[in-house]
Formats: sequence, C-alpha cells, structure tokens
Amino acid sequence: MTLWERKISMATRFVRLFLIVIVVAKLAACTTTPSAVSQGETKEDVKTTSEQVLAESESEAIDTVGQSIRQFNRDQNKQSLIEGLLNTADSLVLNFSDKQDCYQAEIILKHLLEIGLEPYEKAKSNILRSECAFLTHSDLDSQTQTLANVANNPLANKVHTGILRVDTWLKQIPDTIVLEQPWLNRKHILDAYLEAYKSNYELALTRLFEATENRFSGEDGKLIYSPLVNKSQNAAFKWYSRLDPVSRVAMVQSYPSLFVAQQWLSVIEDSSLNDKQRQAQLLALIRQQQNNNPGLLIPNAITQYLSVDVPEQQKIAVLLPLSGRLASQGDAIKQGIIAGYMQNLVSSNSAAFDEISVVPSPLVEFIDTGSENTLNDSINAERLSAYTSVVGPLLKPHIDAVKNMVDKNTLLIALNTIEADTEDKNEPGLLVNYSEPLQAEHALNQSQAITPNAEEAHQTLSAFFALSPEQEAVNLARLIQTEGIKHPIIIHDNASITHRMLDAFLDEWTSTQKSMLKNEDKLYKPSIVSYADNQSMRVGITSALDVLQSEKRISQLSNLANERVYSVTRNRRDVDAFVVFARPNEVELINPIIESSMSLFSDEQIPVYASSMSYNHKQNRNSLRDLRNLVFLDMPFLMPEMRETSLAKQVDEVFNSPSSTFLRLFAFGFDAAKLTQQILRMQIFDHVEDTGISGRLSVDQDGIIQRELDTLIIQGS
Repeated sequence: MTLWERKISMATRFVRLFLIVIVVAKLAACTTTPSAVSQGETKEDVKTTSEQVLAESESEAIDTVGQSIRQFNRDQNKQSLIEGLLNTADSLVLNFSDKQDCYQAEIILKHLLEIGLEPYEKAKSNILRSECAFLTHSDLDSQTQTLANVANNPLANKVHTGILRVDTWLKQIPDTIVLEQPWLNRKHILDAYLEAYKSNYELALTRLFEATENRFSGEDGKLIYSPLVNKSQNAAFKWYSRLDPVSRVAMVQSYPSLFVAQQWLSVIEDSSLNDKQRQAQLLALIRQQQNNNPGLLIPNAITQYLSVDVPEQQKIAVLLPLSGRLASQGDAIKQGIIAGYMQNLVSSNSAAFDEISVVPSPLVEFIDTGSENTLNDSINAERLSAYTSVVGPLLKPHIDAVKNMVDKNTLLIALNTIEADTEDKNEPGLLVNYSEPLQAEHALNQSQAITPNAEEAHQTLSAFFALSPEQEAVNLARLIQTEGIKHPIIIHDNASITHRMLDAFLDEWTSTQKSMLKNEDKLYKPSIVSYADNQSMRVGITSALDVLQSEKRISQLSNLANERVYSVTRNRRDVDAFVVFARPNEVELINPIIESSMSLFSDEQIPVYASSMSYNHKQNRNSLRDLRNLVFLDMPFLMPEMRETSLAKQVDEVFNSPSSTFLRLFAFGFDAAKLTQQILRMQIFDHVEDTGISGRLSVDQDGIIQRELDTLIIQGS
C-alpha cells in the first residue's frame, strides 16, 4: 500500500467516526428544539465536512471530531449528546474486533473528558479506556506479567506504562460512585486482570469468579457485558496454573469449577511423559470430563497443544563439532546427549499407562558440523528433511544456515543463540574466545545471548539453549536483590567474557531498581573495580573500600604527631556485598584481600558472590579455605549433593573424574536430549519449568531457554 493510499484509508476511518458523532448528535436533537447550528446544517454541509476530513492529516481529523463535539456542547442537548457518545464508545469496545475500534472509542472519550463529565460518567469512561488497554495487548496474561524485566524490553516497558495508567484510572473511581451492576462487574473484571499483571493470581481468580457469577442473562444466554469475559476462561486457566500446589487446592475448595483445570495440570506437569503420551492422556481425560459436562470449554493453550502433530517416532539429528579444534567440547556434549537419551527411554517406558501410550524409541544420528565458521557441505536441506527434530548446531555462525534448511514442521533446538553484530566477524562466537589463550573455566561461557525474533522462533518451532554467561550474570543480579543487597562492589578482570557479564549484570540491576523506585535520582550505581594484575587488583579493592584513604589519613596524623600513633584502618560502611567475575585462581586472591580490608570494628561478614566461571568442583582444602563465605552460582550437576548421585558417580567412573568444564558440557547435552521430549509443552504452557541437571529450565516468549542456577556457600575455617 502506498503512502497516499494509507492516508486515504486512515482518513476514511475518521470519516466513519465523524459521521457517528453527527448521527448521535442528530438523535439527541430530535427530542428538543433544534439549535441555530443544527437548523442551518444541510447534507451539503456534511459532504463538505467529509471532504475536508479526507484532505486532512490524522491529527487534524481528530481535531475536527473534537470541534464537532464542542460545537454541540453549546447546544441545549448536552446531556443527551454525552449519553449517546458514551453508548457509541461502549458499543465500539463491546464489539471489539481490532485496535481501530478502541482507537475510535478513545477519540470520543478524550473529547468528552475535555468538555466535562459527571463522576459516574467519568467512571464509565475510565472503565472503557481500561478495557481497551487489556484488549489491545493480548499478551498481558503471558510473560509480560513479570514486572522484574520490563526495562529490558521496549515493548514490555510500553505495556507496563499502559498498565500503570489503568491502575490510575481505576483508582480514580471512588467507592461512593453508584454504578449499574453490569458496569460494576466490568470494573471487578478489570481489577482481576490488574491483580494478575501484578502476579497476585489468587486474588485475581477470586475477583474474576465474583464478577462472573451472574454473567449470563436471559434465555439466549448471551454475554451482556465486559468484552474481557470472552477471555476469562483462558485467563482463569493461566492464572490458576501459576499458583503453588497448596493455593491450587484452596482455590478448588472455594470454586469447584477449577477442579477440571487441576486435572489438566496434573497431566501437563508430569515430566515423566513425552509429548505423544501427554497428548493421549489429555484427550482421554477431556473425553471423560465432557461426558459429565458437554458444555465444557477447553482453554486455548490445551487446544493448541493437542493440535500439534507429534510424530509416532522421533528421528533426531544432532549437529555438533566432532572434528577440529572444538572436537573435545562437541564430544563432551555428545556423551551427555547419549546419557539423556537413555534416561528418556527409561522414563517413557515407565510412564506408559497402556499399550497405546507406548511410543517407539527415538532414532538419533550425530552429524559432524566441523569447527570452522562454514558448515560442512554434507549438511543440507535434503538431508535434514528426513528428521523430525534437530538438536544443534553449536556454533553461532551455523545457526542461520541450519534454520534455513529445516522444514517449518521440524523442531529445532539450537545449542547457542542468534549471531550478534560484532566487530570481529570471523570469531566463531561459540564457547571460546580465540583471541585469548584457552582457559578451561572460560570454555563454557562464550555464547552471546541475542534475542531472536519471537514470531519467527515460534513459526519455525525453534528454541535456543545455551550456556550463556549473560544469563548467569542476570541470575546473580536477581539473587542479590532478592536478598536485599543495595550497595555492591563489582570486581572483574579485563577478559571479554567478564565485560559481557558486567554489562548484563548492570542492565538487570538498573532495570529492577527502576521498576521498584519512582525517583530515578535514587538509583544506586555499583562501584566497579577492574584489574589487570595482582597489584592493580589489591589497589582497586582497597581503594573502592576507602581503605587507601584511611591509610593516608593515618600517615598524615603520624607525620604531625611527635609520639607513636596507634591506628586501625577503616573501610566504607555502606558496602553490603561484593560481586566477582573472575577465574578460580584469581578469586582465591580476591577473597583474602577483601577479608584483610575489613575493619576490626565490625563483626559483620560482607558476602562475596561469584558465578560458575569462578568455581572448580575439584578445588583442594587450601583453596576452599581461601574461598570461605563465598556464594557461588552454578548448575545443580556440580553441587556437592548431586555429586553423590548414581549418574554423577557413573560419569566420574567412566570419564576418570573429569574437569568441571567437561561436567558442565555433559550436563548441557543431557538436558538438551531431555528438551526434545519436553520443549513443546514448555513453549505452549509458559508456566511449566523442567528441573534439569544444568539448572531449572523455562522457555521465554522469544524461544530462549532460561536457566535458573543453584547456590553454593563455601563454609568452614
């Protein structure tokens, strides 16, 4: 459509709105003596006005409508006009089909507010505007409900701003205003959606059920109010699914109709089932429920899940670098995938509740992608068309090529994220920064978290699973803010990976603070210490703690005094935590420096937080002594408790007590194999998490698999 055609289309829509205003005004004038303006108005006048609107821009067309309303405001038919226009706006919202309906309603309401409304009329106007805010953002009851990350996503931030307006509009409706029951119910439903956006799901469900108890009226059973009621069945299921088990039981006791949702979720959340088995059990359950309740409504998410054609037997291609400089990393992931595959077989066979649920074992083939930027020539669209699922590739430069080869019905679980625009176009961007010497603990953390296009990810059944350093930094920021830390000092070396982790940490820290504080002047920017060697490390830490300044003051006093000065250095008292992005051997130096810099006047131990890149599960007793009181974030598979499991012991025995790097790659592959059986339900039912050995896994709205890590505190003397 050309620019001129778009202008014509836009102007035509405003002509329709303008004529609605004219008709309402004319109807209002029919019951009273016509005014001078209405007496002089002819069809030619309306035609002239229409032509004028067609020739004007969008903003000018809006002004024309406003002038017409204000013109009738001077007539004696003001009250009839207001009622007619409110009814027109109400009709547009109740019959909502697209955003244009709400846009036109907003124009009417905007100008009505300008000419002045009675309190009960303003209340109705606020309800209509609030309903449009939710109607025009269909994803409000999805992952944008989480307030913690709104500043990281411009769209989510825009939605959040709109919701704050809704909150303000509803608070402007005093309890003393007497509204008809349908309007009061509409307000209660809005209250429910607002509580859900704030993650108060139990209260949201209570408000929703209270408002919709009498939603049907008359023999025809048609809905007579809130346009949001049509979404309430799906909303109720989503909100109920986000409750903890105890709250779910309590809600079922209060509202027995939720019992069917409880039954659905018992099947959906059973991780021992694969998708084929889960579909069979859900279908059997729904048929049984519909025999007792023929009018049972099925939530859209369940309908969508059941509509997916899951193959009887999965054929999985695993694309890994099994030759070249990354062969050792590819092999570690391969071993994890094989172990995960065997675990899936055991779980699927034990979960089969009848012969129909027994699914043939998946067929898996490992394909070597090579370790270079260019994908092996043997991998092409024709070859990949034979598979129902593709796991990999591992290198970022390979992902786009494979995505273009994979059929739209083929599940793709890429083992990295989308390539970013970097200065070094030749860098593979996998797990290793080749411009630096290979460090064992750095080898896991070079996947750069770049969000893919959400619509594209869902259309191609794509998910992106990576051992992302940015995810770990975000985990750290959330952890310390949850624990009430307000004034941390961040310590990092000059490696590229630590700079990326620092940026991710600061982004998360700032966005969370902005969502919690109204006055951005109160935002605290953490102190940052960067070092290049041991000397600059010590100087940087002591300077950040003001210990150097204290020593200088002591020296000055000593020079001025004739007698010996006895002194103890002091440090800053506002610092409540340290965050370290460094290698294990460097952390062994950093922690003692911090301890020695603490004042003797304080018994309080300031916690030190570090990511998995700082932890080595094989550290000896002397190293652990230097790391006492440190809090590490790492995957469950490296936690001491899991090192005692049968899986961990088998891995240690078969692979001769491998390094932490190998174990992380092994766990990564193990969970990737498990995701081939679980990713579909995790994408459709966005509350579902899977407990993996690399972390608690969930899928965000962009298809990125998020990992929540465990914490480990080094104790002892």
